[in-house]
Amino acid sequence: MKHSGNSNEACAHDTVLVLDLGNVVIGLSSENIFRALSHSSGIQLHGSWETYFDDAVSRRFECGMITPEEYSPHIQKQLNIKISDREFYAAFNSLFTGVFPGLTERLRILKKKHRILVLSNTNAIHQSFFVREYAQVFSLFDRCYYSHEMKMRKPDAGIYQAVLAHENLSPGSICYLDDNPLNIAAGEKTGMRSVLITGMDGTIRALDACFPDELCKLNDPNT
Repeated sequence: MKHSGNSNEACAHDTVLVLDLGNVVIGLSSENIFRALSHSSGIQLHGSWETYFDDAVSRRFECGMITPEEYSPHIQKQLNIKISDREFYAAFNSLFTGVFPGLTERLRILKKKHRILVLSNTNAIHQSFFVREYAQVFSLFDRCYYSHEMKMRKPDAGIYQAVLAHENLSPGSICYLDDNPLNIAAGEKTGMRSVLITGMDGTIRALDACFPDELCKLNDPNT
């Protein structure tokens, strides 16, 4: 966990919390995708997220420029497999491993005094899955900003400016958590207090450090 500015400084009472999703709210495992695709196709597959799911076509998909029905055959061609779109969507959604333990209860407490927003690079396939699968935590978010709906993605400066404008917020009123250093750098450049999340407990540690007064009881063994 790395903060911009003073890492020991608690957030103000009117701070708006802005969260990335993957590896900040929900755990990710790209190995799960290859395992599921191997099972569906009958072909043993290996690879990395960066090689197959972070190419130019995937980035266009995250910007809402192509449809799920166009994206599925693209990935299948890259991997030299042939499965149904339904099988591909299921395998693609196996990326998500669940909401990090202890996070929902913290967000429930913070929601009493703070607005909580999501700003995520994602796509239509993933969105339709995680809003249903993790409905409990999503009910705590005041608004979700998704790259495929906004037609732009982090770390483009425009997406940060669009959120600020839509919410009528100043950058200094935001505490922004993300696991990608490029996105954090863009947030800092915009003027947001930005926290780089590392490790499975990174979000928990960041929230406890940024909002100690509200979350102190969760960390008190006598309560």
